[in-house]
Amino acid sequence: MSGPERSFPPPSEALLRAVADARPVAPRSPGRQLAMLMATSAAAVAVALVVLGVRPDMGALPVPWLAVMGGAWLVSYLALAWMALWPRRGEVLPRARLAGMAGFLAFAVMACLALAWTEGAYSSAAGFLAFMHQAMGCLVSGLMVALLPLGLALMFVRHTSPDRPRWLAAAAGAQAGALGGLALLFHCPISDGHHVAAAHATVILAAAMVATVVASIAARRRA
Repeated sequence: MSGPERSFPPPSEALLRAVADARPVAPRSPGRQLAMLMATSAAAVAVALVVLGVRPDMGALPVPWLAVMGGAWLVSYLALAWMALWPRRGEVLPRARLAGMAGFLAFAVMACLALAWTEGAYSSAAGFLAFMHQAMGCLVSGLMVALLPLGLALMFVRHTSPDRPRWLAAAAGAQAGALGGLALLFHCPISDGHHVAAAHATVILAAAMVATVVASIAARRRA
């Protein structure tokens, strides 16, 4: 003997309207996103160096120092971009918290490296106000270089970490900031360690903060 049949109410009109225009969603492709981000980043650095110019003492810089500093900036950018977009093996979402914390580590490493090893003939201007003026100039220039890669990275990660969007946004901003620091290495002739730490390395933190604010505003609007 079979039990009584259960009846369910018909779907509401709101539900029918919501599914009427449903379309298949293409799966996220971290590899394609990473390739697009790197291509955009390379173009942003190239345009920035054409517009801002290359530092006048480039030919006199020691090759080992240039290779180490350039390599450190490049590795920081690549590592942060990879952590922001590429998921762990067997998972589909990036490690948001770890990626965000890596941005602070990259800032600390680049600041310490700048203070520990200085090369170049140009020093910071004397006086606090002059120092801050030069630092703000480089900070703004670095953020301008980071702007396009930052926007693209935020577009890629906006749906990939619903529980920790701010951490992932911080990682997206930090990778763009590291790119801005790389561009400043080839543009700014001031090799004073305090200037590089206070201005060039701080681009990482500044871009991460901008990205976090943007992600917070977007999260409030969606709520």
